[in-house]
Amino acid sequence: IAAFNSALILAPDDIWVLINKGNALLCLGDLQAQLSEFEGAKQSYFDAIAAFNSAFIIAPDDIRALNNKGLALQSLGNLQAKLSEQQEALKNWQEALEMFDRSLAIAPNQEILRNGRDGLRVFRTYCANLLQENDRNHCWL
Repeated sequence: IAAFNSALILAPDDIWVLINKGNALLCLGDLQAQLSEFEGAKQSYFDAIAAFNSAFIIAPDDIRALNNKGLALQSLGNLQAKLSEQQEALKNWQEALEMFDRSLAIAPNQEILRNGRDGLRVFRTYCANLLQENDRNHCWL
């Protein structure tokens, strides 16, 4: 991550550096979550999302940034659900779906992305319905 920060000093508008910094932070967040370092994981996911947002300033429709921001939001939502932060999880899953929808509008033949988006949509709807029924024990990760 430090190397990406150094590269961004030299080339602040390099989309590849921004996206790869976001990907590194996303992977770091996943590792931290596996190690039960939950606050660090949440911060890494937020930082990854910020890197992808910076990429959107340069290239608003970059499919890699859209997909990867969607994955970071999905991972953040999964962690929040695990930590009983259900409302925040639902919000982030919804935003992830929006990122995946934007990606599919640009590249409609991405079947892997479509299948992942559809699975998340079903899961999010199921969890939202359980939350409305005040049954917090059956959906959350």
